[in-house]
Amino acid sequence: MSVVDVPEAVTRAHHEEWARVVASLTRRFGDLDIAEEAAAEAFAIALDDCDSAFLSVDVDVVDPGMAPGTGTPEPGGLTGRQLLDAVRRIAMEVPLAGIDVVEVSPPYDHAEVTGFLANRVVLEALSGIAWRRKNAASADGGGHAPDAPLLSHRGPESD
Repeated sequence: MSVVDVPEAVTRAHHEEWARVVASLTRRFGDLDIAEEAAAEAFAIALDDCDSAFLSVDVDVVDPGMAPGTGTPEPGGLTGRQLLDAVRRIAMEVPLAGIDVVEVSPPYDHAEVTGFLANRVVLEALSGIAWRRKNAASADGGGHAPDAPLLSHRGPESD
């Protein structure tokens, strides 16, 4: 039994058409290897001849059903989850100099959903930046030992 139960009344032609559509969607969205390669190439281009990048997140990239509070809605856009995953990955893999979130328009959003999403975008970016810095410090031997006092590396050395 498939994920979608096709009624028995559907003819063979319709079933074949359904199979073709599912195969097409799988080719476009299910091939994670292609997405990984594209992301790696985009990160390399973004960091070409520079030490860090600035991340600007335009909320109107999200489908208006999930983020209606924007000046220029884009039907068929990303889901909120896709945006959050992308921002987290970028913040974890690319050294960021800064981030902003634009095109949030509260008057167009009766339930403040867009504002909540924009807030979460910033939190995901900050957590990704913190994760990246923590891993960089650990790789350099400068990571914080969990059993040591938090500020033990500051101030005069005591024996």
